[in-house]
Amino acid sequence: MSQAGITIVPMKMKYVRSFRAVLDSVCKERKFLIFLQAPPMKQVRQFVSNLLRRGDIQVVALKDNRVVGWCDIVSPEWPGFEGTGRLGMGLAREFRGQGLGPRIAKAAIEAAVQKGFRRIELDVYAVNEPAIKLYQKLGFVVEGRKMKARCLDGEYYDIIQMAFFP
Repeated sequence: MSQAGITIVPMKMKYVRSFRAVLDSVCKERKFLIFLQAPPMKQVRQFVSNLLRRGDIQVVALKDNRVVGWCDIVSPEWPGFEGTGRLGMGLAREFRGQGLGPRIAKAAIEAAVQKGFRRIELDVYAVNEPAIKLYQKLGFVVEGRKMKARCLDGEYYDIIQMAFFP
């Protein structure tokens, strides 16, 4: 599928339903995100509302006014962690491998840097080699590895911890 006609825009509440749909599709693949299905609509709406209210970052990729991917950078609300954010992202399966991942991640990172973020961190499953390569190309460095951090369907998965310092 072509990137033609795909725009990357800041998240707005009008995209919540479509965002939840793509989130759910990625969750159900059971290999990229911690969730196995998207939270209920009420929780997703609250997450996005809180994110926008606090001034955190979420950008979405739109194709025909439908969310096909997202990248968010969410700051913790604890004292001393101002300027730190946790990156999460996902793309609908049919839009992967076409350069959209770097586009959407760069847009979110640029917005975070403009807001004064000084550290952006993430966790990624070690088996997700394409994502690890993407993050490294964007300037993320490996900070650690959690061995056998997750056991799903009888299989253990290591988690790679990465960070970016603008």
